[in-house]
Amino acid sequence: MNRQDRRKAQKAKPAWQRMTPEQRAAAWSKNGITTQDLLEEYNKGYTDGRKDGIDQVGQTIYAAFCLALKDMHGFGKKRCEDLLRAVDEKVMYTLTSKEAIEQVWDEMKLRLNFAEPFDHIEKVE
Repeated sequence: MNRQDRRKAQKAKPAWQRMTPEQRAAAWSKNGITTQDLLEEYNKGYTDGRKDGIDQVGQTIYAAFCLALKDMHGFGKKRCEDLLRAVDEKVMYTLTSKEAIEQVWDEMKLRLNFAEPFDHIEKVE
């Protein structure tokens, strides 16, 4: 890439990407935005997004438990509720994620591997 190509590539970027951090801060402050405002909004967005994501995934997993147990073993409302309360107790009071994974391996010989994209559960005999 020669000088002309590098200059063309630099000019193709949006103006805010070509600015130094100091230039960006000066542009924000011109509009009444401080670095503290940006940091607060970032933290709020991160916290809200993380909470929404965790809540959504948790609800989906709990619903999947109930549906799978209903289909496989005929669980009804009471047994599903009992199971979910037991799961809550394990998650909240008993185990860290590493301990839970190790306990499943030790007691059931099931390896839980979420790095594997398609088959998260490996049965080892």
